[in-house]
Amino acid sequence: MARLDLSDLLELAVAQPRRCGAADPVVMSQLLELLRDVAWSAQTAPQRGAVAEQLARLHAVINRQELDAEDRRGIALLADQVHNAVHGAHEQTNPTP
Repeated sequence: MARLDLSDLLELAVAQPRRCGAADPVVMSQLLELLRDVAWSAQTAPQRGAVAEQLARLHAVINRQELDAEDRRGIALLADQVHNAVHGAHEQTNPTP
């Protein structure tokens, strides 16, 4: 049995909610929060690449949705946090407890 890597695991976790919850800003926000948290923990370039790939796929889905301005701003902020976490700006995006 083949061992799953992070890319496979993210696809399993994100694909169905991305497809079925695309019009729900809460679902999209939760997926972005998941990706942000995974990006903070990513230790290798392939792991960060797996997060970046899922972020790109979410962007494509989100951009096709008719969301109100408030929801779109919140989602954009989370997407920026994921992007920053993927690219190593953890301190700027990690919320303080």
